[in-house]
Amino acid sequence: MGRRNNVVELDIVEEIRNAFKCLNDKIFNNQVSFPSIKVDASKNFMFRFSGNPNQHYELIIGHRIGSFDKNIILSNIVHEMIHALNYSKNIKGITSNRYHNKKFLSEALAAGLYVSRDGSTGWSITSYEYLDDDVICPKDDDNAVLIEAFDSFEFGENILVKTKRDMEKIISKRKRRQYFLKYICNCPEPHNSIRSGRRSLDVVCGECGYKFVVSDF
Repeated sequence: MGRRNNVVELDIVEEIRNAFKCLNDKIFNNQVSFPSIKVDASKNFMFRFSGNPNQHYELIIGHRIGSFDKNIILSNIVHEMIHALNYSKNIKGITSNRYHNKKFLSEALAAGLYVSRDGSTGWSITSYEYLDDDVICPKDDDNAVLIEAFDSFEFGENILVKTKRDMEKIISKRKRRQYFLKYICNCPEPHNSIRSGRRSLDVVCGECGYKFVVSDF
């Protein structure tokens, strides 16, 4: 881990910045504006594009990034870059419930990705390689450009293994932060307390008739 502007940052973030630059140059002709990148280990995905009207967008890295190899990670970055490109052009390639429509499909094929359809999220399943007969195939030349871009990029040595460990450490620390508050009533100790994970508890003691109040934080 390192620091950027006094904020602890995982090493993978700089690697993703470098991958983004490479893919932007070789696949998108540098049309995709560079996003802010942040890590949220509580999220059960690899990447997620997030954009709000009149605001710069961001790329969120979830904890699943440490579970896949280079080409799958790069393929997912390209997927999110398509969202970013559509966003910058005000093209509605995805709905509010994350349904990927035919506008997204068209851009994904142009980027060289194979695309499959999911019942609830539309044309959301993308891959750099042919997986099954239900897939829609890109043009051979477009896929060749994609693969060439992937082959030209390498993550730092052991960075993906380290990222998985870093994510696990973050999740473990967050779990340790969860604790129960102590609430007390007017009964004599040691029979005057209960514990709860709730910040606001509305419980009255059946013995003394007093409402339990927080005694520590």
